[in-house]
Amino acid sequence: MTGIPILDTILNLIMQHRLGIAMMGLAVIAVGLLARPIAPEWSAHNRTAVATMVIGGIILILLPTLAAAIVGT
Repeated sequence: MTGIPILDTILNLIMQHRLGIAMMGLAVIAVGLLARPIAPEWSAHNRTAVATMVIGGIILILLPTLAAAIVGT
């Protein structure tokens, strides 16, 4: 890869666990979308808050499929 042992080890680790990393990233986004309606001062409009909650739920349900699509497995 790069010829630098520590960087090669880190890149290898990322490549081995890329599906899990993608799933964690999507989970953080989905939980953030779900948490938006909990704090109404963060969202001025209820309709938008409910829509983001629904989108967050869909992302959490489709988490493995979306993560696999992102990493190409």
